[in-house]
Amino acid sequence: MIDVAVTGAGLRAVEDGEGWLILGTTGFVGKLQPSAQDRQSNLSMVLATGRGSQVLEFLVPMTGTPNLDWIRDVLGFQDRDWDEIEADARQAPAGSGGVVYLPYASPGGERAPFLDTAASASWMGMSLTTPTNQILRAVYEGVAFSLLECIDTLKMSEDLVVSGGGFRSDLLCKILADATGQRVVRQEAPEAGARGAAVLALVSAGAASDIGEAADMLKTGMEEFLPNPDNYSIYRRTHEVFKAARKAIQPVWPQMRSLRHESEA
Repeated sequence: MIDVAVTGAGLRAVEDGEGWLILGTTGFVGKLQPSAQDRQSNLSMVLATGRGSQVLEFLVPMTGTPNLDWIRDVLGFQDRDWDEIEADARQAPAGSGGVVYLPYASPGGERAPFLDTAASASWMGMSLTTPTNQILRAVYEGVAFSLLECIDTLKMSEDLVVSGGGFRSDLLCKILADATGQRVVRQEAPEAGARGAAVLALVSAGAASDIGEAADMLKTGMEEFLPNPDNYSIYRRTHEVFKAARKAIQPVWPQMRSLRHESEA
């Protein structure tokens, strides 16, 4: 079983309708569906779980933690730890004062929740008065908005169970909770994928009757991030601007790519 799928067992997501998110070099947003016929997107991947007709449907956006590493370098913050950087970002208001960051920084473009190999990253809505903390926070929000679109596409309405190095960021978890209006739940222990593999091993060895029982045997403490209703309203409006900005600039992405390739030649 591939790592993103086995992570679900480690997070005790086993029932239809349950799902989880992973944020690392790229993103992952997955939901367990009763069958392949319940698939929500033609850009998703589908994997049989081995539990009847149940499948895992998932979207894998290219946006991930490299956006955060990149802005850290661009702003010259290489010598500052992430707690200090996030403290700066928290000084900016939700919505980053109208600054929008399109997080499509991967050289390969984007593959979910839309497909465009020419997709590029950019900031929009800045002026000479824009402070650094708004530019910084906008990157966190842009990454969260990419995940939000995948969550909306898969119609995930339950708690958002998260894993992966990117979600060690309290700020990113809080932004995701505020932007979705849903509770974000993070296990305190790392390596949910390894724990998921151990869950399956317990079942295979007969030490547990099913995945749910095995997952309970290895359960860890949980941290939760609750949505702020005021920020939810701001983020829903900001997300609409985010999507409108992307739609406006998307037609010139291919030309931007061509200019990039010319400069690299």
